[in-house]
Amino acid sequence: MEFIDKKLITNEPMRGLLFLMLVCLLAASCGEKIFTSDVDCSECYWPKPDTGYITVRITINDEFKKVPVVVYKGDIEDNEIFLVDTATANPFYIDFVPVNTRYSIKAEYKRTNSTLYAIDGAKIKTTLVSETCDGGECYIIENDDLNVEIKEDYTDF
Repeated sequence: MEFIDKKLITNEPMRGLLFLMLVCLLAASCGEKIFTSDVDCSECYWPKPDTGYITVRITINDEFKKVPVVVYKGDIEDNEIFLVDTATANPFYIDFVPVNTRYSIKAEYKRTNSTLYAIDGAKIKTTLVSETCDGGECYIIENDDLNVEIKEDYTDF
């Protein structure tokens, strides 16, 4: 029983080496996200920020001059209220929100006989960016735009 495929024996260490190199490459890249979008360097922070702001797109017009909003930490179902306010401008800004946290927002649009709730949510997070602004590292804040505008399909609620 000396039937041995020498190609299999000689290629096996090479496959193992390629596999090991691939695993090392993936492991090294897991600690840092490669950010490929354009970066506005005026919105690039160093050191890593603890807080940021959320931009909320909201329907403000002649019918809805003031819109009550409730901002939740986490999902709305968690019922952990972060802020209750009334929006009078579009966009509406929420300052000093801790980053790397999920937020949900509910806007209430009232008419005489009906109410429409618009809901959105996202995890506001920081991302390290390398070699974009002056060749150094900095942090950007992502997912900081929420939209609770009345969609075209729901204007006659």
